[in-house]
Amino acid sequence: MTRLSCHNREVIFRKVCRLVETKHFNPKLNGVDWGSVVEARRDRILQIESPEEFEKEIHDLVSQLKTSQSENPRERTSLPSFCLTGVFGR
Repeated sequence: MTRLSCHNREVIFRKVCRLVETKHFNPKLNGVDWGSVVEARRDRILQIESPEEFEKEIHDLVSQLKTSQSENPRERTSLPSFCLTGVFGR
């Protein structure tokens, strides 16, 4: 089973959080205190080594914004695990 390194998880987590803060279509983030949501879930998410579980938790994090693009994770197609690790040149 492929695992994500601690460094890779941290990089992906920070990038997702930053993208939500800077690129979300609703600057008010639907009234969600994004910083508090991120801090409440950060440690748990960063401890996950399985790419599939990490992806699920990241998706759950983003789903807190209550937008149609972030709901119903089982109705979307998961990225293959190599997509996460491939970003880092492995």
